[in-house]
Amino acid sequence: MTSKISSAKLLKEAVKRDGAAAIFLLVGFFCYYPVIGMLLLHDSWFDSVKNAQQYINELYMYGIANPFLFCVTFGAALLLGILQFSYLHSAEKVDFYHSLPVRREKIFGIRYAAGALVWLVPFAVNILLFVLVCAMRGIAILEGAAAGGSLPVLLVEGILAHSACFLLVYSLTALAMILTGKVFAALAVVIVFCSYVPAIRLLQEVLMEFYFNTFYASPDLGKSFAVHCSPVYAYIRICGDTMKQVFPADIVIAMVLISALICALCLYLYRRRNSEMAGKPMAFRKIARVAKFLLAVPITLICTVFFYAVTGENLLWGIFGWIFSLLLISGIIEFIYRMDIREVFCDKKQIALTGVVTLAILAVFQMDLLGYDSWLPEKTEVESVNIGSNFVMPAGCLGVYEQSVAKDGTVVLGVTDYVDYESDMDLWYDTGDLDAVFDLVKHSEAFDDGFSSETGEYPDYYWSGRIAVTWHLKDGTQKMRCYEYTAENLVKWLAPLWEQEDYKIQTNPVLNVDPEDVLMVMVAPADSYFPDAVIMRNGNTADSMTEENGSGQTEYAGITEDGEKTDYADVAEHTAEYAREAMAEAELLSPQKPLSGAQLKKLAETVQQDLKEETLAETLAGHEWDMQILYRGENGRVYGQTINLSTGLADTIALLKEYGYELEDAA
Repeated sequence: MTSKISSAKLLKEAVKRDGAAAIFLLVGFFCYYPVIGMLLLHDSWFDSVKNAQQYINELYMYGIANPFLFCVTFGAALLLGILQFSYLHSAEKVDFYHSLPVRREKIFGIRYAAGALVWLVPFAVNILLFVLVCAMRGIAILEGAAAGGSLPVLLVEGILAHSACFLLVYSLTALAMILTGKVFAALAVVIVFCSYVPAIRLLQEVLMEFYFNTFYASPDLGKSFAVHCSPVYAYIRICGDTMKQVFPADIVIAMVLISALICALCLYLYRRRNSEMAGKPMAFRKIARVAKFLLAVPITLICTVFFYAVTGENLLWGIFGWIFSLLLISGIIEFIYRMDIREVFCDKKQIALTGVVTLAILAVFQMDLLGYDSWLPEKTEVESVNIGSNFVMPAGCLGVYEQSVAKDGTVVLGVTDYVDYESDMDLWYDTGDLDAVFDLVKHSEAFDDGFSSETGEYPDYYWSGRIAVTWHLKDGTQKMRCYEYTAENLVKWLAPLWEQEDYKIQTNPVLNVDPEDVLMVMVAPADSYFPDAVIMRNGNTADSMTEENGSGQTEYAGITEDGEKTDYADVAEHTAEYAREAMAEAELLSPQKPLSGAQLKKLAETVQQDLKEETLAETLAGHEWDMQILYRGENGRVYGQTINLSTGLADTIALLKEYGYELEDAA
């Protein structure tokens, strides 16, 4: 028999039981929005903003997009979920509620709605008061902001975003409370809900890194589907979009739908939850066994690998770690379930199943049963290939210099920015270079059965000289692999690709420079650095630059602390003084007299010719000196590229010696 007790009356009673939380949220939001908001909108604030767009953006950031508010929403959802369903963990309260002539579905619905209203009403009401405070202070709240919406529209979108976040966390907490019989167990379940799938993805990365020789850690791990499955990711994503004044409609709708599904699951489990489960860690025995298995397997895996790795891949220690971690984890979880030390190993079948599954997973990785290391696409499947290496093909950058002239005519160049240029190699299926890529890969450690150094010695760069290959397939997917080489194989099979003229032009912008545009050359030991501000000392080059006033020269103007106006020449004088100090501290080699324009041109032509003829073996042989070439680009700006003076640049080194650079130890 059921009662016709009014749902509104039951809802009112449920809200009253959370009166303390409701009052706390109401007072907190009231202090944050109307009170502090009114203090925020003082006269000095109005003086600091420049236009309506700026103050609407700032008010939106304060009222909705503040990350602190998202933390409050998360905490409120967690707290209210625990408070509303905490009675399920008390046998007396469960007996009381289940003795009422009210259907369980109705009790659950009232409880769920009460917790949501306790948060939503104070939040929405105080945001409305905040809008009224803004209007009373004379702010045109209906004027559009940068994102195209007025302040009320942006705040409504913010309320929807916060509500989606609240419902997701609140629903997960309610589900955790229904599945468990103790609060600490419910909190643990919430943590598992939020982190289990990303943790499994991370465990997969760890196992692949340890067992697979060609594994290349994905730089987009944070963008993987497994990470997207985490409620934490959804929370961070929605917070980030809100801060950009972008309403994430897709993820808001997804979060609401997921919350609805979780709510339906909660109702299903709530109807089948036995009253006798109150006070026990897990309320459903079958679910508890599944949860134990899902926790024990990955923890046993990581512990086994840990024992195996720290002991130098000792098999006996690996077996010990597997047995020890399997029994320990299974026993701890079973003890939490039963609270009886005598029954920690009572479920021997599940322990055995966990051990077998763990060994099976380890066998898959250890023996590479899926063929990860031996995988190689068919040539007809490849759309393009990207090859990169932090050692052999390091990323390069150009220094961008600004030119200024001091009052005494001194020309100063100072670094203001750096421009990266691509060092990776991209090859397409319709070129003959693809065959060279397959030859390169097939002579790596993963495919070459005779992988060894002919000299029996490995160079210092053996481990850091790995080659990363990204296969872009015609079906739209991509596969990343990392291959290792001996010194001989690396030089022999990468050289045909590395020594191509197109690639050298790509990685040496100075090859595209007219030799007459070279302004200055500096030489320093390889273990030192080049100054970020220099004074021109090259013959007539400095004189010609003082006559220019193009895009490479900056006209400085400003106000000093005393209120006096300064021109660019005064600033250039300070820059020149700094440049003198920087050049004195740097270990630069200087010729006996400044280079003339003709000498600079000849040196630039020699460098370009040497770079084109330099071999990979010469590059990897090491170098003792670096050279930096400063030149004027097509856009009129000055750039600087650093070049390693390897043995492949023998003619350049000889010419530098001829010009007075003391490079006795080079070459």
